[in-house]
This record gives sequence, structure tokens and C-alpha cells, in this order.
Amino acid sequence: MIALAFAALTIQTETLWVQPADPSIYGGDQVGGGTLLGWSPDLRFWLATITVVKGFSQKSAVMAPGFISEWFELGICDRGALMGDGTPLYYGAKKGNKTYLGVGDRLMGPYGVGMGPFVVSPDGKRWAKAMGKDKGYQLVVDGKEVGAVHDYIWPVFFDSSSSHIYARFVDGDSCGLARDGDVLFRYQWVGLRFFIHRDTVFCELGKDGKWTGNDWKGREALGINGQMQPVSGMRSISWDLQGESPRVCARTRRGTGCAWVTAFSGPMKT
Repeated sequence: MIALAFAALTIQTETLWVQPADPSIYGGDQVGGGTLLGWSPDLRFWLATITVVKGFSQKSAVMAPGFISEWFELGICDRGALMGDGTPLYYGAKKGNKTYLGVGDRLMGPYGVGMGPFVVSPDGKRWAKAMGKDKGYQLVVDGKEVGAVHDYIWPVFFDSSSSHIYARFVDGDSCGLARDGDVLFRYQWVGLRFFIHRDTVFCELGKDGKWTGNDWKGREALGINGQMQPVSGMRSISWDLQGESPRVCARTRRGTGCAWVTAFSGPMKT
């Protein structure tokens, strides 16, 4: 059990409690308690929700070292995150079922219910989150709406340099990948696994099939920058240790072995 003390707060790995309740925050006849959402590896930063119950009403807020957010009457989502400098990322709902994104003390919205967790860039300086808008989802990056509204957005990820944000999306019976809000390619189906090397995108692509509910069946193949290759799918990723070119192990169409595919600016080589 890990316990960290911050003034009147006692933080454990599972639960945060205020002992005793601080009347300046809660009032003498209110009870406070909450949940620890996470902490940084060096334990310098932590993020928790706090809930205050008074009679038949309650309100919640987010707490972090030296910070407490506005109160949310309809609760806080349990999917929060911390940026590299300890800035808390969170979202919660206020009266009227309006959901707001929070970055420190800045609130953005209102939005609908979000999809997936917050995504923080490798350098800890950028963030992204898919939030409900209209009848779909909108990607919000660093506080700005990026790209179009889609039926579904996931996964969302930054490249290793933290310069670009990628998002897989679904619209009706088509699927695609966008970079910084611009659509790179669309197919009937795009796989959930991606490998990015500089400006080269490896993933699985599918066509000549059909959707049945949320399931898709059809012909699948390895894709390089949105171009289908003559191998049947991405099995694993490796590096050419003699150079800088990435190599992808992909199943052959006969399914009998593995073709090592090297990507470069011309036609595919195996």
C-alpha cells in the first residue's frame, strides 16, 4: 500500500479521502470522498476525483497538487490523465447533461460523452481526446477541434516526435486514417494496428467485403501509405538493423510463410 500525505489529504493507491472534511470546502454538514485516478512515475503528480454528498444531492471535482477544478453536478469521468508538467486532463458533466473538457482550470465545450481515454504525446506537451458532437465524435487536440465529425474515432496516437496526431475513424460503411485532421486514405476497413516510420504508415487494409453491425469481413492486405500490397496482412514489426528502413513481417497470400517487406519511395520489395 502506498500512502502519500498532502496537507489534510491522505492518498492511497485506490481511494482518496479527506480526513477530516474541510468545512471551508464542503461545509460542516457535508461528507467528502473520492477516487485516485493516477499518478506520475516519480510520484510528484497525482490526479483524483472528489465527491461531496449533501442530503440527496452531490457534486464532484478534480483535485491535483495545488489545484481543484470547478464543481460538476453530474459527475466526473474516471478517465483522466496528466501531462508532463502535471497539468490534469479530465472531463465532467454539469446540469443539463452538458459535458466539458478540462485542462487545468480551462474548460472547453459543451460536448457529448467522450470516446476512449485521453492521449498524451511522448514529450508530455500535447494531448488529444475524442468527444461527442452532433451525432458523432470530434477529435480535440491541444484545445482545438481537428478534422471532421465521424461516427467513431479510435485509436488516436501521436508519432514518436510528438509532431503529428493520427486518428482512425469510421463513417458508415467506410473506414480511414487521418493525420492532423486531414484524411490520408479510406477503405472499407482499416485495421487497429499501425506502425509509423517518418512519413510512412503501415497498417492493414480491407476491401471487397461488407459490414454486419460492427463486424467487417472481406479481403485484407498489408497497406503502405494507403496502398494495398500483395501480401495478406501485417503479422509483426521488426527493424533492418543494417540500415534505417523498417521491415514488416506479413503473411503471404498462400498463408505458408512470412514475407519481409521493406518500405521505400518506390514499389514494394520483398
